[in-house]
Amino acid sequence: MKYLLRLGVATVAAAVLGGAQVKAAIAAQFQQQEIDQSKYIALAMPLASGHYKLLVLQQISTARQCWSESGTAPIVVDPLLVNFDFTGICSRNADSNGYSIRVAGEDLALKYSLSIDHQGNELLLVGRAAGAPPMVIARTHGMADGFQKFLLEPGWRLSRRAFNGKPLGHVYFTNDSVSAITGGSMTSAAPAPISPPQIPAPTTPPEAMPIAPIAVPEPVASESPASPPAPVEPAPVPVVPVPAPVMPEPVPSPITPATAEAQPVSIPIQLRRRGPR
Repeated sequence: MKYLLRLGVATVAAAVLGGAQVKAAIAAQFQQQEIDQSKYIALAMPLASGHYKLLVLQQISTARQCWSESGTAPIVVDPLLVNFDFTGICSRNADSNGYSIRVAGEDLALKYSLSIDHQGNELLLVGRAAGAPPMVIARTHGMADGFQKFLLEPGWRLSRRAFNGKPLGHVYFTNDSVSAITGGSMTSAAPAPISPPQIPAPTTPPEAMPIAPIAVPEPVASESPASPPAPVEPAPVPVVPVPAPVMPEPVPSPITPATAEAQPVSIPIQLRRRGPR
């Protein structure tokens, strides 16, 4: 019983792995064919859940117009094909069976899936794979009600899958550069390589700008700078005056009596000289 169970599990695993290998081998045999871009359009179709679904429409014949466009950012699309039987006139691809990603000549249908993200004020068409950065393929450049047109990012275009040289209805979102796998604006930019420092060349110093003279007010006399302090001289020693010796007053001689002989007194007379009359 256990043997049969193990055998059954091994058979299923081999079938799954074998199917994946077959699909990978078939995908490797797909080619791409260039198409007229004006006859195709990628749309964001609103759903009742508030999400969006990717649609790719093709104008096969000119019997009737399959859609109309209005506005600029975003471009609003009226899907006219829903109003008539568009068999042989229009085609509609609405799931992964009808569109996938092709980069640098490789069919990435088994590795990447397409989804619509609402980021900021616009919708992004993004390719995602496990363990790989997302690829921004297109955007609406705005938000509006109803169907909105996706504008492809630089380097991206639409092409058609072919097998053994025969065109198929499957549509590729195509980019010829393998660098597209590194992702678009949703991923952070890779750090720039470090280059050795460069010695700047000597530069001529800029010419000095003339400076206008500044008027300096004359100093006020009262605000003249103080002169340096005079040297301090030692204070003079006070001189204490010595009082002169007191001389005894002379004792007047005794007055002689009147009988004594009077001494003649000479009085000098000064004559004043007169001028001529």
